[in-house]
Amino acid sequence: MRERVPILLFFDRGDCPYCERALREYLVPMSRDEKWRERAIYRQIEVDRELPLTDFDGTPTTHRAFAARYRAALTPTVMIVDGRGEKIGDALIGLMTPDFYAAYLENAVTAGVKQLRG
Repeated sequence: MRERVPILLFFDRGDCPYCERALREYLVPMSRDEKWRERAIYRQIEVDRELPLTDFDGTPTTHRAFAARYRAALTPTVMIVDGRGEKIGDALIGLMTPDFYAAYLENAVTAGVKQLRG
């Protein structure tokens, strides 16, 4: 079943106050909510760091190189991908309208679930 669970990639950078707000107010609570925790795998990618990371194909890389491959230069960016790292839907770039950000995240995860599970 895990192969049919979308992966939410959250691209951020250390000096991004909007990233911190998106994490604190939306993504961390969502990832702790049992309903949403079971519907997606949550991963944080730090675009400005050389931290080691294993890519979807098993290749060693870094957070910075991984973010560059996905062209996630603006932060915060949220992408939904499948288990091979293929994008599902459009990326959410920026914090956008804070009043609706939770709904945008929920819609993105729900669309990923629908696509992967048919």
